[in-house]
Amino acid sequence: MITGTDRRLTPDTVQAVTFPSARLGRRGLDEVHVRAFCGQVERELVRLFNERTSLTDEVQRLRRRVLGLSGDESGSGYRPDDAHVQAVRILSNAQQTADRYVAEAQEYSRQMAEDARRRRDEILAEAKSHAALMLEEARGEASRAAEAALAAR
Repeated sequence: MITGTDRRLTPDTVQAVTFPSARLGRRGLDEVHVRAFCGQVERELVRLFNERTSLTDEVQRLRRRVLGLSGDESGSGYRPDDAHVQAVRILSNAQQTADRYVAEAQEYSRQMAEDARRRRDEILAEAKSHAALMLEEARGEASRAAEAALAAR
């Protein structure tokens, strides 16, 4: 996980994240690490949302400036009382964007959990197979030792 406050999440860092297994007696991944990573993803989404909102506001300000739509010019078609309508529109767009980011983060989290479960099942199957093989080898060696002991009598 990224620990520095200046480092940003990238698709590569998210893809490379690994979580330790849960403690003995529990299945799956260590919940504390998973929750910490989800918190980190949430903070990054908030940071991106805030940056996007700031950039959108700046683009709108520059458009108004280029088009000569400053609040002082009465004949420009821009009225100061339209600001609340524009604010509502900005907030609505912001909410839609935030909802989309949250939905994407939830979907990503669900996919990560599915991948972790699938990997856990693969590891367990491999371990069971390896244990069965070792048990079979131990039985074979025990049989040979018993035969050798009987032959030595």
